[in-house]
Amino acid sequence: MPENDNILYYIVYGIILVAFYIILKSPKKDTQKEEDK
Repeated sequence: MPENDNILYYIVYGIILVAFYIILKSPKKDTQKEEDK
């Protein structure tokens, strides 16, 4: 089933893009939150 493989690849790629976008949007805030914890 090649279609299933394609869907999984797109989902993983989307998650990576979203995570990368969040990190780029506020890298300093993320560091401060980690230090607070």
